Amino acid sequence: MKKYTLVALLVLACIGSWALSSSMKTPSGKVISSCPKNLAGKWTGKYFYKDKSSNNIPTNFTFFVDSVSENNFSGHIVEPRTNWGPENLKEFEASVDGNCEGTNINFVKTYKFPNGHSVNYSGKFAKSKINGKWAIGSNWGGIWNVEKK
Repeated sequence: MKKYTLVALLVLACIGSWALSSSMKTPSGKVISSCPKNLAGKWTGKYFYKDKSSNNIPTNFTFFVDSVSENNFSGHIVEPRTNWGPENLKEFEASVDGNCEGTNINFVKTYKFPNGHSVNYSGKFAKSKINGKWAIGSNWGGIWNVEKK
């Protein structure tokens, strides 16, 4: 009886090990890497509009990555009010929910004021910098970059 119990425990240990290692792969077998280790923290940067409506004047913002777990992260962004949004606010705060795959980073920024809209961001992570594009639907967009200092 002890022999069978030991064999059963070994089989369960092997299955558990396989399940853990396979959870980090896509169904096609592609290995999914986790978010960069230095993603958490304070980042500062700018975003630009791709059209001429803002005269290509950048908007500065601060990007706080508050929590990182495997391939997901969350945080918030603080930026000054420019020429849109509630006039009673001097700055805007937005929540951030995103994911990473290798050096690719994607997140959605959602403004926290009433009727606040969402903005989709994508970018490439390299050392202490991230560069990418942002979009609101298919009509608005531009580029963005942040640096961790």
